[in-house]
Amino acid sequence: MRIFAQSIALGVALVGLAAPAAAQAQPDFEAAKRHFMTGKDLFVRKAFLKAAEEFNQAYEMTRDPVLLFNVAEAYENAGRREEAIRFYEGYLAGVPSAQDREDVERKITWLKRERSGWQAPPPAPTPSEPPAQTTSPTGAVPPGAGENPNPPSGTEEASGGSRLRTAAWVGVGLTAALLTTAGMFALAAQSKEDDITRRQHFVDPMTGQPLDYNSGSNASDLGQLYDDGRSFKNLSIAFFVVAGATAAGTVTLFLLDHYHWTSARAEAKPRLRVGAIAVPGAGQVSLGWSF
Repeated sequence: MRIFAQSIALGVALVGLAAPAAAQAQPDFEAAKRHFMTGKDLFVRKAFLKAAEEFNQAYEMTRDPVLLFNVAEAYENAGRREEAIRFYEGYLAGVPSAQDREDVERKITWLKRERSGWQAPPPAPTPSEPPAQTTSPTGAVPPGAGENPNPPSGTEEASGGSRLRTAAWVGVGLTAALLTTAGMFALAAQSKEDDITRRQHFVDPMTGQPLDYNSGSNASDLGQLYDDGRSFKNLSIAFFVVAGATAAGTVTLFLLDHYHWTSARAEAKPRLRVGAIAVPGAGQVSLGWSF
C-alpha cells in the first residue's frame, strides 16, 4: 500500500513561517525540508528504513509531531512493528485532534496483534472410540457376535443429521473468514480514500499553492490511488455478498439438521407389540412395548 502522507509538508512549512521568540533558537527549516524530501523519495523507492531515518531527522529539527506519522508509516512498510507502534502512538499523543485518529488507532491494533502472533485457537481434538471387542477374555465368541443385527430405529436419520451439522459448522467458519476478508478490503479502500483526501489538501511549501493533479506524475499517482480504492471497494462488496449467501446456506443446513433430528426422535417413539410366548403345557400371550 503506497501511502505518502504528503500533507505533512504543510505542517513543516507553517512552522517554518512562525517567527520564534529568540532568533538563536530558530530551527534549521531548510535542512529539515531537505530531510523530508529525501525521505519522501526513499519512500517511493521502497527504501523504507532509510526513509524513516530521514523523516525522523526532519522531526528532530522541527519537533513537529505530525512528522511522526511519516516515520511510523515508513517503519510499518519496513516490517518494523515495534517502531511503527511507538511512532504512531507518539503522533496521536502529539496531535490529539488528528482527523485520522480512528484509522491510526486501527493500525496500532493490527500491528499489536501481528506482533503478538495472534491466531485463532485450534479446534479441540476428537476423541477416538475404542475398538469393539469381538471375543471374551477367555477367547470364546460372545453370543450374537457373528450375527447381523438390525440397526436401532433412527440410526440412519441421526447419521444424516450429523453430516448436516458438520457441514453447517464448516459454513459458520467459512462465513466468518469471508466477513473478515471483506472487512480488510473495506479498510484498505477507506485508507486509499483518506490518502486521496490528504493529497487534495496538500499545499506546496515553496509556492504556497496546491499541487497540480491535472497532468504529470501527480495526476498518475492520484489516478492509481483512485483505481486501487475502487478495486478494494468492489472486492469488499463481492466478499460481503458471498458471505451473505454462505450464511444463508449455513442457516438452511442447521434447519435441515434439526428436521432430521426431530424426525428420528419421532420414529423412535414406543410402539405397541403383541406376541405369543410358548410355555410348556400352556399358552401365554404377552403384551409389551417395543423401543
